[in-house]
Amino acid sequence: MMKNDTIITDAGAGSITHHATLNDSLLKAREVADFLQVSIPTLYRRVADGTLPKPFKLGGLSRWSQSEILAAIKVAGERRLSV
Repeated sequence: MMKNDTIITDAGAGSITHHATLNDSLLKAREVADFLQVSIPTLYRRVADGTLPKPFKLGGLSRWSQSEILAAIKVAGERRLSV
């Protein structure tokens, strides 16, 4: 859903809603996996379990908002510190 140059996304159950701006970089699966130092199948497993946000679908393409990936890392760090 768009609202004043903002894309509002929901990464799934137990996750936060994040606001990605239209100026956000969109990353390919390989770029996200490389950044997180995981395989592409592990990337999709983390999406399925709600650890990472779902990608934007552009036709047949899947792209992740860079700010959403960084927000997911921040949430994971906060959860780690609160345990």
